[in-house]
Amino acid sequence: MTLARDGVLYRSGDAPDAFYVLLRGRVGAWRGEPADPESMLYFVTDRRHDSLCLENVVADIP
Repeated sequence: MTLARDGVLYRSGDAPDAFYVLLRGRVGAWRGEPADPESMLYFVTDRRHDSLCLENVVADIP
């Protein structure tokens, strides 16, 4: 899967139905909408082969 810049991989509350591995680029996770001044960035990685969402998929937590 390839995402455009500022694309959304998934939103909080979505069913945990996939496991993602970062091959290149950078990923950030926001609490709220990124454009909302009240939102908060709480996770950023640009490390190759970092796993994303694994804990949620395994634990079945949205």
